[in-house]
Amino acid sequence: MIKFSFGSASFREKCIFLIAVFVFVITAWNSTGYYHADEQYQIVEMAGLKLGTHSAADVPWEYKEQMRSALQPTIAFGAIELFQTLGIHDPYHHAFGLRLLTAFVTLWSLLFFYTSTQHLFAGKENRLIYLSLTFFLWFIPYLGVRFSSETWAGVFFLMALSLIFNPEKKTSNALYFGLLLGFSFLFRYQMGFAIVGLLAWLLFVQKPKVQFYLVFSIAFLAVLLLGFVVDSWFYGEIVFAPYNYAASVISSEGAGFGTSPWYFYFISLLQYTGYWVGVPLIISFLFLLITQPKNLLMWVIIPFFVLHSFVPHKEERFLFPLIFLFPFVLMTLFEQLQKLNFGFKQKRLIGSLTLGLFLLLNLPGLVALSQKSAGVGRMEITEHIHTTYGNQPIHLIFCTWSNPYNPWQSLPVKFYLEQNMTETHIKNLCFLNDSLVADEVIQLLVCRKVDLNKAECVGLIEQNNFRFEAQSVAPWILQLNKFYGGLDENEVLVLYKRTAEK
Repeated sequence: MIKFSFGSASFREKCIFLIAVFVFVITAWNSTGYYHADEQYQIVEMAGLKLGTHSAADVPWEYKEQMRSALQPTIAFGAIELFQTLGIHDPYHHAFGLRLLTAFVTLWSLLFFYTSTQHLFAGKENRLIYLSLTFFLWFIPYLGVRFSSETWAGVFFLMALSLIFNPEKKTSNALYFGLLLGFSFLFRYQMGFAIVGLLAWLLFVQKPKVQFYLVFSIAFLAVLLLGFVVDSWFYGEIVFAPYNYAASVISSEGAGFGTSPWYFYFISLLQYTGYWVGVPLIISFLFLLITQPKNLLMWVIIPFFVLHSFVPHKEERFLFPLIFLFPFVLMTLFEQLQKLNFGFKQKRLIGSLTLGLFLLLNLPGLVALSQKSAGVGRMEITEHIHTTYGNQPIHLIFCTWSNPYNPWQSLPVKFYLEQNMTETHIKNLCFLNDSLVADEVIQLLVCRKVDLNKAECVGLIEQNNFRFEAQSVAPWILQLNKFYGGLDENEVLVLYKRTAEK
């Protein structure tokens, strides 16, 4: 088995880990919904096919093309079946269970990576800083609870890296190394870019014995065989999904989903991590590249980054599998700052100021992401409707692009749909009028923040007796977003309820 020791950790290290568990659990509870549509449609909605709640018409076109790994939808299917057996039937509790499962897998992998790499940093204080960064870099808990392909692929890859860094080298590591990389690949095929870099490092730098490659290959292929069996069961016929995916990408060249310039990820790295994290990250990358060209992380990160940059369709989430490496990379820069030619007092002052500034900037973002729902909070609105009105008859009026159950006006999020609800679509608030409402049912209106910019129409909300009830993202988080960025405030949803006429 894969083992690592945390029993000899100091009291402060154990306290940090316990706080991390608390933060991850709270984040999992509050992080309702999905960051990106694929997290919902490609996994949870697909699981509905085996749960008997969905048909092929209820899931995306990728199901018909048989191009997505069925491993994660199968895990979701098994987990939800277990929840239902235990008497848990609320879909929001099912989703929380999946996030909680992800949180514990992420916590385990982060701890494993820390214990495997801590020897690379000098001194107890630096190791405490490294451990804190590992768990509390402001976006890590938020992304670490996502039941998404990016997160699961990333944490399994992280565990594989831990085996390489672990000073307690064991011959059995080749077996676990192959298994972990195989699962990382199945969760997200694009991890092949990082796996190729990792294998190149082994071949040209570490140069293990032939036996290592043999055991690794058998284990990796065994996982691919398992994926083949799961895919064939899930799709109902013989399927090798990685091949279908590769064929689809090559034939479409990604243009159908939009294209971005080659430098997209450089900008994303700065903007989505916050400039105060992004700039040190890039400096750290460059430092490692220049001073430690044989560093394992460089062989992993560079091909992953560069090859993704050549793919026409780009999204910031495509880099998420590697975000768990960022604390390690940042620590390399921090240690270099400590080696500057200053006296002891000056070094201590520089260290204290750096840490103090980082804490001041990191803590608000960490707290905000632990309290908000995922993305722009669409499922925050649906959960509010679910918990407030239950099975009561509801009529939902929504402006264009504002329906939280069907934000892209294509496939609804059937997993969360209320059974006793009717819907009416209006182009914008100027089309709101008495003919749309009927007081014998609960009347709800939902629109985006951008819809409220039409001053000539906003008055119709109050004229039709609708009163503010909820907002998908709290105002204080929107204020912080002006500094941290990453959230399009125009897409935030606002929910109103019609009251009795006066």
